[in-house]
Amino acid sequence: MKKHKIIVVDDHQQFRSGLKSILSKNNFIDVIGEAANGFEFLKLLDSQNPDIVFMDIDMPQMNGIEAVKEGLKKNPDLKFIVLSMFGDEYYYSQMIQAGAKAFVLKTSNVSDLLQAVKEVALGKNYFSNDLLRSVVFKINKIKHEKSIVQFNDRELEIINAICAGFADDEIAEKNRCSVLELNVLKTNILEKANCKNTAGLIIYAIKNKLVEI
Repeated sequence: MKKHKIIVVDDHQQFRSGLKSILSKNNFIDVIGEAANGFEFLKLLDSQNPDIVFMDIDMPQMNGIEAVKEGLKKNPDLKFIVLSMFGDEYYYSQMIQAGAKAFVLKTSNVSDLLQAVKEVALGKNYFSNDLLRSVVFKINKIKHEKSIVQFNDRELEIINAICAGFADDEIAEKNRCSVLELNVLKTNILEKANCKNTAGLIIYAIKNKLVEI
């Protein structure tokens, strides 16, 4: 079994140690390094070649947003899982624009953490259920103008399926189209919503009440 090489970036040493211990117990994961901030992480990339990075948002010297941007300049294939706390929702759009692929709460259970690794390794996005509930709660407290973008029934069905976490082949089968055709439809949806990726689309769909979670 191919092991996923992982680096953990967080400014709290105790948290890093705990997360490393949890991840290292799984035979498909190899934690190859850790860093306390963005600068240390970028230096690590000079000697290490990770597949996946668990990245904190708020850190001294260089925060997670800048670290993701600079990390992708060094290695465009890197996949970032954001380590979030309740109250970090303000930064999610910025992390998505920077290139983050997944979001998990620091208080997430082990199954959430491992599922995030598996999903991003396949090139997918991932949001932990607790985090989604937090986002929905925060968004529902704010009045948003209704989106002027109009989606047809098929596009709305695809958006709902994406937000529900269905794989591309499952969505394609349900919509009676090929995965290639689905990718064209998804590209059109992302352009209409002015979103960079499906992670951004999930936040957009929640804000504009296109889905119920």
